[in-house]
Amino acid sequence: MTDVCDIEFLTIDEAAQLLRMMPGTLNNLRSKEDGPPYRRHGGRIVYERTELLKWSEKRRARTPPSNPQNKMPPQPDSNPGDPGDHVSQGEGPADPLERKP
Repeated sequence: MTDVCDIEFLTIDEAAQLLRMMPGTLNNLRSKEDGPPYRRHGGRIVYERTELLKWSEKRRARTPPSNPQNKMPPQPDSNPGDPGDHVSQGEGPADPLERKP
């Protein structure tokens, strides 16, 4: 049987400190029902530490997978007969927003 002292509940200020945000931000998230799960103990709002960490993990930013060979991604083939793709020597690339005739 677990001891009651093993369950750790944090106040709004403690939870905000753990998540590195302002208490007002945590209050706004709670009012929009977009924040971490909370409980009411009497008139006090508390957060369980493990639930805060789970909520934070779900919000982890996704990064694209790294290219192990550091190669450029393949470029689409261009049609050499297309007059719009031709750039004369000495000129820079055409403006990508410029319309083709």
